[in-house]
Amino acid sequence: MSSYAPLFSKIGHSSWEPDLIHFSNTEVFPSISYYVQQMFSTNSGNYYFDSLSSVPLRNEDLAFSAVREEKSGDLILKLVNYGGHTRSVRLKTSSDHLKEVGATKTIFTGDPKTARDNSDGSSIFPVISQITLSPTFDYEVRAYSLTVFRLPNILLKASSLASSFAVAQ
Repeated sequence: MSSYAPLFSKIGHSSWEPDLIHFSNTEVFPSISYYVQQMFSTNSGNYYFDSLSSVPLRNEDLAFSAVREEKSGDLILKLVNYGGHTRSVRLKTSSDHLKEVGATKTIFTGDPKTARDNSDGSSIFPVISQITLSPTFDYEVRAYSLTVFRLPNILLKASSLASSFAVAQ
């Protein structure tokens, strides 16, 4: 369970930023933080895999995690770029456990202080697409983004996955 405060903010009457949900008298406008919370809550998994990085991610505005959702068997890879510049990364497994596989990619990007209020026609929604992933693949992590790769029902033993994912630049 997660919490978020402040939760609601009437457009034009905000005390501070960011708020989770903005509203007018007739419409509701979720913030970027709303969608980030939603994406993390629906892709939390229940088994965390130790991951290795060949770069010190603490200094690079990047965060990475690999989890498995036991109920579906899905492997879930999450990449967060909380910096203002696109970053090139290479994701790979340490062995050939994973052949090319179809996956769902959900990407969400935008300035963290943006609210969807229709005054400028902006639309900030996660974009979902179907892709094919190889055991090693390069990816451009957009600035201010959260990317979730969901690989359906990958039949791997948990012990073979631990410490088998790497992020390199």
